Amino acid sequence: MKKLAISLGVLIFAAGGMMAQENVDVKKETVTKKVRVHDKYSEDVQVTEDVEEEVEVIQVEQNNQTNQETSRLSNKSEGKNVLVKTSTVDTDKMKQDAMKNEMLKEEIEVKKVAELQESKQKMMEREEMEKKAMEQKEAMLEKERLERKAILEREVGQTEKEAKMMAKEAKKEKKAARKAKKKIDNR
Repeated sequence: MKKLAISLGVLIFAAGGMMAQENVDVKKETVTKKVRVHDKYSEDVQVTEDVEEEVEVIQVEQNNQTNQETSRLSNKSEGKNVLVKTSTVDTDKMKQDAMKNEMLKEEIEVKKVAELQESKQKMMEREEMEKKAMEQKEAMLEKERLERKAILEREVGQTEKEAKMMAKEAKKEKKAARKAKKKIDNR
């Protein structure tokens, strides 16, 4: 049995020596990349694997010569594999941004209304001031008209000063009448 096993081993080694000898050298280089792409509301994650493989085969012919010629075969291959690809969307952030936008729109609307009211109030104040100025101007014109009228209508023997004095008394009476009218209008 022992002889049979030994003879079988010698036979296998002898048959292997008769065949052509090959030496295979494999160089494999793998680079794993993780790429993250951030958007405003989403995040994409992609894990890729770049594989560079170089297979070099050295063959020796089958004859029993000592310095045999060798042939080299080289094969390069490159590949890219996508291992994981995920995409997530941040809905909470989208909701928060929508709420912020709504709040900003409301603030802008409130500011516009406030500015509109303020401009209306300024216009009313300006109209009131113009009205007062107009009233003062009318009062001055009325005073001058009354003085001229008094001068023109003065009685015989009355001087201009006396006529103006009477015009002032007439003016006081008109002023009192206006005040009474304003009090009635304010009520």
